[in-house]
Amino acid sequence: MKTLVFSSVHRAAVVATVWLALATAHLGATEVTMANGQVFVGEMVSKTDAAIVLDTKFGTGRARLTIPRDRIAKLVEGPVPEGFFDPPKAAPRTSSPTDFAPTDQLYLEGPITGRFGESVFASGIERVVAYARRYRIPHLVFVVDSHDSANIDEARKAFRVLERAKGEIACHAVVRQATGDSIGLLIPCDTIHVMPGARIGGAPVTPREGESAEELAVMLRQLAQTAGEAAERLHRPGPLVRAMIDPTEELSCWLDEAGEPELGVAAPANLPADRLIFACPRGEVLALTFEQLQRLSLPVFRGSVAELGGELGLAPWKAESDYGQKAMATSAEQERAALQAKERAFARRAELIIGRRNEARDALQHDLAQAARWDPEKGKYATYQSGGRWTWRSISTWGPVDTRRMTTDSRRRWAQRTDVTVRYIGEALKVLKVLKAIEKHAADMGIEPLFAAGHLDRMENDLGIRRKALILNRDRRDM
Repeated sequence: MKTLVFSSVHRAAVVATVWLALATAHLGATEVTMANGQVFVGEMVSKTDAAIVLDTKFGTGRARLTIPRDRIAKLVEGPVPEGFFDPPKAAPRTSSPTDFAPTDQLYLEGPITGRFGESVFASGIERVVAYARRYRIPHLVFVVDSHDSANIDEARKAFRVLERAKGEIACHAVVRQATGDSIGLLIPCDTIHVMPGARIGGAPVTPREGESAEELAVMLRQLAQTAGEAAERLHRPGPLVRAMIDPTEELSCWLDEAGEPELGVAAPANLPADRLIFACPRGEVLALTFEQLQRLSLPVFRGSVAELGGELGLAPWKAESDYGQKAMATSAEQERAALQAKERAFARRAELIIGRRNEARDALQHDLAQAARWDPEKGKYATYQSGGRWTWRSISTWGPVDTRRMTTDSRRRWAQRTDVTVRYIGEALKVLKVLKAIEKHAADMGIEPLFAAGHLDRMENDLGIRRKALILNRDRRDM
């Protein structure tokens, strides 16, 4: 749980205040109106003549705030709403359970129309999921007609909402157009049907105001990695998904001799042109036309949502209500109003920083894990003995005597493992640079650091030394 400080209160005193508060038995409830009109509601952790510490929410996140008394216009202690810190509760049921037979396959329709962050918001999807979960509605159908959005943070939240619903609710997508952020919505869906003329894929994303290109690259790469893993859990090609999100991915697809799609970095030389489905070079994001989607065997659907059950072999297929459409529309209205409210700017910025910092931390952990996995010292290599004989030998048996020469194949594999390790360390160094920048932004807002002082600098130094050593030792011949 993070502590946010609204002034230059000494950090040591803030930490001491928070830990002292944790030891108290009673937690009150408080509504704080700031001098700028912003209102925070949460549980009182502690209070002094100088400041109060409030446990509250920032969008989907939660944090402890230290608020100086001179910033408070009004302070009222009262009950926190029931379930304040819980995920959103489901709205009252619109239909009556008696309207349906036990064998009915109920569904909710959620329209995804327009751009993410403008007309579509993850909070609406979260409401529909909560409703379906609460009233045991087994199917959600998202009709997607969204293009070229560039709000990666909203896309990340929408993806996480559906990932958490896996195993409880079956999600289906009917796609008119899904480019840009809506890709994140398709990945966790159990089925995807495309309508005639559909287009699916990424859209170029450029840094927003105040956002660095390096930070955006890390966010895209981590989202692509997470989404690719989610796709593979559903037995879908992870590289295809990653190429739709991360412009550093290079991917081609062609039909093999048997007419089956095959993926690779580059298509085979002399491949007949009519067998190439697409070639997405580095620096671009993959977007597939309707013709390409057909060649990849995605099912084409020409009916209405009411007819989708027949296509899926689910009958009788019935709409539970129109709650999905209403929830998405209501959420969009509320989110747009919140975006225009100046007093909400701090909360939005805090939520963004905390979410991006967590994504960057996950990206760093992934890169370090891959660097450790491919470390050449963890390999096993064949070496020559006297008389030209050779044997397998683990790197862990190295010693000061009995030097042996690696075989040609072993030297090649050592170099390959070194190259992969160096690449992942290089990516980790990029993430560290971004993490340090995010931590600085967090500190400027008074958000408690995620890492101890100097930790990222020490890690950066250690990784730099390790990377140089690997490069110098790349062409090793002896063990």
